[in-house]
Amino acid sequence: MIKYARLIVVFVFVVILGGCNKANIKEDTLVPLPNMNTEDGIKENLIEDDLIKDQIFKIFTNDIDEIQEYIDLGLTILYTEETDIIHGEKCYLVFLGTNHEGNFVREIHYAVNIDSEKVYKYDILTDFWELISGGETPYSLDLTTEEAIKEYLMGEWFCSIEYLSNVVVKMSISNELKVDLSFSDSVNGESKGDYKGEIKFDRMYAKPNEVPDLISLKLSNENYSEADFFFLNRTVYDGKRVMSWFFSGNGSCIFNKLSDMEDYEYIPGEIMFEKLIGDVPQYPPRKNDYFYAVFWGHGAEDDAIWLDDVWWEEAEEGTSQLYPPQMTLYDTDIQASVLYKIADKRELEILNDGMSKGEVYFIETNKDGKIIEIINADYKAYIEKGLNGYYDTEVEEFVFDIIKNYVEEIKEYLNEGMTIWFNGEMDIIDDDECYLVALGRYHGHHFEQEIFYAVSINTQIVYRYDDINHVWKQVVMG
Repeated sequence: MIKYARLIVVFVFVVILGGCNKANIKEDTLVPLPNMNTEDGIKENLIEDDLIKDQIFKIFTNDIDEIQEYIDLGLTILYTEETDIIHGEKCYLVFLGTNHEGNFVREIHYAVNIDSEKVYKYDILTDFWELISGGETPYSLDLTTEEAIKEYLMGEWFCSIEYLSNVVVKMSISNELKVDLSFSDSVNGESKGDYKGEIKFDRMYAKPNEVPDLISLKLSNENYSEADFFFLNRTVYDGKRVMSWFFSGNGSCIFNKLSDMEDYEYIPGEIMFEKLIGDVPQYPPRKNDYFYAVFWGHGAEDDAIWLDDVWWEEAEEGTSQLYPPQMTLYDTDIQASVLYKIADKRELEILNDGMSKGEVYFIETNKDGKIIEIINADYKAYIEKGLNGYYDTEVEEFVFDIIKNYVEEIKEYLNEGMTIWFNGEMDIIDDDECYLVALGRYHGHHFEQEIFYAVSINTQIVYRYDDINHVWKQVVMG
């Protein structure tokens, strides 16, 4: 949450429409600093504060397009000398807003650090300060030049595909893009081969005036002399950055050694490397919401997992695309993962069954931001469509007939204004396949699921989920 320091001096910057020049700034109010013993002391402190004010204003209005756009729309800049600690740095708070009959309404909150010249913007929905100018965060990478890509690649990266074998690879990339690859068994430490080479940039679909879209790995080994890969920055989680490589089909892929199968060549569709970058600021979890997210790993505790929310929709069969399908499986605007806790004990069963790193899941959270539902995205799409590509409307009618006519408590809830949510999703309860139904209310465009039922069309038994004891209980039929 935002915590403001004690108000000492108030300056109001009024920015006239059409420009952000110093001539357009008017000092409306000036409250002297307290505890000044001499007139000279007052002057010195006011001069010092003027210097801070000028520095903040210079940083704040320097090449930040969105601020200029807001000013052009008529918003006013307010500086009050309030401060806050943002990501470990002391920052001065600056606000954009409007004056209404002498009262200033703070609409957009910013923070400026005069030492690093960083500018942060406050996101009220996520309760997070996001860096918008003056440097990079782990989430705000600029990979639009070859030099930026080169800098991104440098360092030690590690990759293992646990479901394939115990083989891991360490890939060290120097500032000259020289590469050292070291494969080993993670259990007994046995070496599985060391290789040296270099990285060159190339293009397959990128235009000559665009940044390269290919990494060409050239090794001094006749069996794996050269191979081309597409690459993406994936996310940051648990102090690590994730980068994915995708084999383009050109050359011989050295990373088939991760399968540890001598007589069989297996090339992973997505090769996920991780690099330690240390602790980074974390976004808060999404609360009372449902969304798709990629699973990246478990937290230090058993009931927590790292998720990066994404835009996902089921791929249409037969559609052609330039890049490998894993590259276009989902999209995200901020490549940063959040540590979510599991609220519902029964959802821990899914974790115990095993979640796959890099897979997309459907997530639902409660008002505390804890997970109350997890289901694989592809499986969710499958069960929503049904075995024949859609769920039978006759099944829906049968389910509605049971719950609306034979369950008295559901009829009462419906009379109170609740709505039925049904999408064909199923679960196994007491060894019987049941269709899941939720009762709830719409809040704007968002449907909040409040009470959960399960209906068996075989036995016509209806269950209600007890969210205190985390069990399904049979309801009384009327």
